[in-house]
Amino acid sequence: MTVAELAGQYEVSHEELLNALSGRNKNMKSVIRRIARDIEGGKLK
Repeated sequence: MTVAELAGQYEVSHEELLNALSGRNKNMKSVIRRIARDIEGGKLK
C-alpha cells in the first residue's frame, strides 16, 4: 500500500500523513494509532 492510498483511506493529506509518520506532526497521533490497530488486526498488509 502506498502513502497516497493510506492517506486516502484515513482521510488525511499525503503531506500530513508523511509528517505524522516521521514524528513531525504530533497532532496526528490518532491517525497513527488507527493505522497501527488496522495493521495488528490484519486489515493492512
